This record gives sequence, C-alpha cells and structure tokens, in this order.
Amino acid sequence: MYSQDKIDVALKVYHECGSVTTTIRVLGYPTRRALYTWIANEEEDKSSKARRRKAEERRAAAGRQKQELGARDIVPLQMQIRELKGELEELRQIIHRLKKELGGAWDYAS
Repeated sequence: MYSQDKIDVALKVYHECGSVTTTIRVLGYPTRRALYTWIANEEEDKSSKARRRKAEERRAAAGRQKQELGARDIVPLQMQIRELKGELEELRQIIHRLKKELGGAWDYAS
C-alpha cells in the first residue's frame, strides 16, 4: 500500500513523461497494475467532479431564475395554469361525450 504522497508523485511523473514504463523505471515503484489503477481512479475523480460542478451550476442558474421571476411574477402564472387545467378538463369531458354519442366510431387521433 502506498501513501497518497507517493501516489501523487507517481501520477505527476506519469503526466510529465506520458509513459507508465518510464514512470516505474524512474521511481522504482509502483507495479504497472497499481499505476494503471491510479490513473483510472484519477480520471474517475475528474469526471465525478465535472458532473458535480455541472449540477451545482444548474442549481445556481435555477435559483437565479427564481429570484429574477420573483413571487409577483409567479402568482399570475399559477393562476393561468389553473385556468388552463380547467379548460383541459372541459375539453376531455366534451371528447368523452362525443365518443359516447358516436358509439366509438370516432377516432380521437384524427
């Protein structure tokens, strides 16, 4: 088992020379398998950090949008949504009645 310092040194040497073989020859450690594992773990950590950073950026953008809208702007939108939901329900009832009257001969998709 290697300390984090030794792992960091090995990764730094690897990134400078770009060769697993050269890294091991220069340092005298680690095994090829260990170095390849450290390299893979480093890449995983980078992609995890990138995903976390993107998620944080999306949350921050959503927060800014919410602040920009403000409560005054949201209330009218909520009222409009309620009205549209009511109209949608009325339309569904009309379609249901029409289907009954036509005995199922009417195709809803057309």
